Amino acid sequence: MSALTQALSIALSGLQTTTSLISLASKNIANASTPGYTEKSATLSDVDFGGQFGGVELASYSRATNQALTNDYHDATSAASFASTQNSYIQRVQTILDSTASTPQLVNDVANFSAAWSSYSSSPESTITQQSLISAGRTLATDLRKSGH
Repeated sequence: MSALTQALSIALSGLQTTTSLISLASKNIANASTPGYTEKSATLSDVDFGGQFGGVELASYSRATNQALTNDYHDATSAASFASTQNSYIQRVQTILDSTASTPQLVNDVANFSAAWSSYSSSPESTITQQSLISAGRTLATDLRKSGH
């Protein structure tokens, strides 16, 4: 490549790069008050023609960000997702336990079954306590099946 051609190539790459940088600066200025817009910047690199300087080019673009705000945003998003998932599971448990009632039905069933066991253990020979235990067990099993678990 002749010296004149090389000089023209270097000058052209400089003009093209400068044009791109001016365009980038004008977009930054035009959008300075646009909500959500972040300032952009460019990184330049040398162009190498077989060990000889061949001009300059745009290597990459980057956005200006505030790392602390970005971290806070990610933390808040994560916490909101956790709370939403937790709320979903709590609602499922409330549905299972029928906890919208003043005393959930399954709580009553378990208490009745426990009381029937206590009565049965104190007098296992009584057919009344045997029948009471069987009845309380059936009621508990039926209500568990109704709740889906």
